[in-house]
Amino acid sequence: MLIYPNLNPPEFMVEKLNDSELRLHYYSSRSGLTEFVVGLIQGISIMFKVQTEVKWESGEHEETWHDVFHITILH
Repeated sequence: MLIYPNLNPPEFMVEKLNDSELRLHYYSSRSGLTEFVVGLIQGISIMFKVQTEVKWESGEHEETWHDVFHITILH
C-alpha cells in the first residue's frame, strides 16, 4: 500500500461447504476478470498437485464486481 497508495486490490471470501467443496466469492472494483480468477484457481491447484473442478455459479456486476465460484476437490 505504501508503493501504490491508490491500489484497490480484489477481495476473496471462502465458504467451506464440506471436506471437498468450497464456494469462493470474488469482489473487485475492476470488471472482466472472471476468467482470470478461474485461471488463478487452476494454477494454484497445479502448484499444490490437487485436482479441482471450478464452476462459475453467479455474478453481480454493478459498482463492485462480485462473482461466485463452486470449487470441488477431486480425489
